[in-house]
Parts: sequence; C-alpha cells; structure tokens
Amino acid sequence: MTDEQLARIDHIVVLMVENRSFDHMLGFLYADDGNVSPAGDPFEGLTGTESNPDPSGNAVTVFRIDPASPTAYLMPGTNPGEGYSPTNLQLFGADPPPPGAVPTNQGFVANFAQNIELNTVRKRVVEPGTVPGSIMGMYTPELLPVLSGLARGFAACDVVLLGAHRDHPEPGLRRRRHLPGAHERRHEVLHRPHDLRPPDRGRRALEDLRL
Repeated sequence: MTDEQLARIDHIVVLMVENRSFDHMLGFLYADDGNVSPAGDPFEGLTGTESNPDPSGNAVTVFRIDPASPTAYLMPGTNPGEGYSPTNLQLFGADPPPPGAVPTNQGFVANFAQNIELNTVRKRVVEPGTVPGSIMGMYTPELLPVLSGLARGFAACDVVLLGAHRDHPEPGLRRRRHLPGAHERRHEVLHRPHDLRPPDRGRRALEDLRL
C-alpha cells in the first residue's frame, strides 16, 4: 500500500471472532475460485481435502456445513476442548508434547471425541447427532453472508503470527493483547494457567499495546 492510499483511510476496524478458527469461519471464502481473491491475491483457505484422523485412525475429511441442518449455527454441536492440555492434544497429539515437537494439527477429531464424552458427563449442551467428525464442519460464505461480505469487501488476514492455535497454547487474555500488533512476544508467553495476570500485568499490557 502506498502512502497516498494509506492517507485515504480514516479508520481501521479489526473484527476478532474469538473461539472460532479461521478455517471454521472463512476457510471456504474463495474455495470455489481456487483460493484466489478477486484482486488476484493467493488466499490460504481450504481445498476440501484436508483431514484429521478419528480415534480409530480413520481420516475425517473437512466438509461444508449443511444449511438445511437444524443445528447448522450450533456447530460443532458442543464446546471443543480449550486450554493448555486440549490444545496440546489438538496440535501435537500429546500432552505435554516432547521437546522440539513440531505441531501437526492432527489431533482435533480425537480430542473432540474426548470432549463430547466429557461434556455429556458434565451435563453440558451436546446437540443431537454430534459426533467426533463434527469438528471438521466449516461454514460457507452462504451461511455467513455478513462476515464473508466484510472479508471480501475489505480484507481478511489469512496469516497472522499469533502463537495461539498455531505454535503453542496460551491464555485468551494474551491472544487479545497480541491481536492489535498482529504478532506475539514469545518470551512473555505464559506456561501455567494459574499465572494469568500478575498484579501489574494489566498496566504492562496497555503499555505494550501502544504501537
């Protein structure tokens, strides 16, 4: 973007859809166009061939959520695993991951199977028909016309260097702090869920947001 183009922008609004993955909300945004935007830019969306193994090792392929389903807007049917342990299982397939482990992102279906059982025991909402493979359901632009319209009309950031869900787990408060800078400060990432907010952390977080 040139200085002249930037000067014509009065406001920048960042829409953060928390607890939803990029693929879940916008993965199919340009899938029918070969994952290329109208401007000709490559888009890191879904091809429809991505998969995750279920607990038995069978591949569960990503799929488009059926708009006719009565639970279409309740997908994946119950809350997936959150926090350090589930995220490690989703990314690495082990908790804790061995030193130097590289995330393969192949544990989402298996971990969701565990969470269906856990939520059932805890009497949390589990929609009828929810199965481990439900976690692989993704929305289409037709199901999310407003969000998709904003992404197409303005911008969709398909690569943001945030640690959460890409490299390692971290608390939600940290993700919110990292987002405005589109980066993370790895040396400050917390490793224990009970250490979420030391006494002066709120002030320091605000100071770090002054870009």
